[in-house]
Amino acid sequence: MYQKERMTELLKVISQKKLVDIKELEKLTFVSRSTLRRDLIELEKERKIIRHFGQVELVKDTNIEFGYNVRANEHEQEKKKIAKIAGDFIGNNQALFVDSSSTCIQLWPYLTKCDNLIIITNGIHLASLLVENPHIETFICGGRLRNLSGSILGETAINYLNNFHADLTFISCTGFDENGVYMASEDQSFLKRKMMELSEEVVLLCDSSKVNKKDYFRMCGQEQIDYLITDKPLPEKMGELLQSKEVEVLY
Repeated sequence: MYQKERMTELLKVISQKKLVDIKELEKLTFVSRSTLRRDLIELEKERKIIRHFGQVELVKDTNIEFGYNVRANEHEQEKKKIAKIAGDFIGNNQALFVDSSSTCIQLWPYLTKCDNLIIITNGIHLASLLVENPHIETFICGGRLRNLSGSILGETAINYLNNFHADLTFISCTGFDENGVYMASEDQSFLKRKMMELSEEVVLLCDSSKVNKKDYFRMCGQEQIDYLITDKPLPEKMGELLQSKEVEVLY
């Protein structure tokens, strides 16, 4: 069994028990202690678990910004569906802010179909995909590279954005409810707010797992979003609220 498959199985076991002894995990997963240790170390690096005193505890996702590789594997098909819809917004001769999220990176096939695009991003993963495209001029923020996330953040990055004005901003989030749009990082929020401020329209890409979910930092209110693109219909009350705030919902 590959490590990724083992780690998936480990998380299933831990999620059922919340707190489990490492010796019990050995029996339940049928792997050697050394293999189990390596897998647990990797899961802890990805902020999925906490190890202490011979036990393993599942980390709650609230207040945790998971690494890019973890986020990229979650709800991948839903993100691709959302990106396909968002692709209709992208055309030749545009300037776009695109954040560093694992949802927005799914836009790259639609970006590469256009001519004379200017992309401003704080995401090193997206920038690396666009670097060889002669029809796209890519600008990447300077500043602090956040470990695991592939995001460039901080005051230097925010100040760099002041050099630009965009037709559209594409952003994602970690949660969305009747009170606003949430992130698990104030640094990410501050940078996304600056992108929103400097563009004509804002498009929020948000899969259905994030709807009616809070996180600890409120990035903005719904009225600051022009379009919400998701993968399936919203709850009726949420849809009515967004309509009242003139947010167009697509799915």
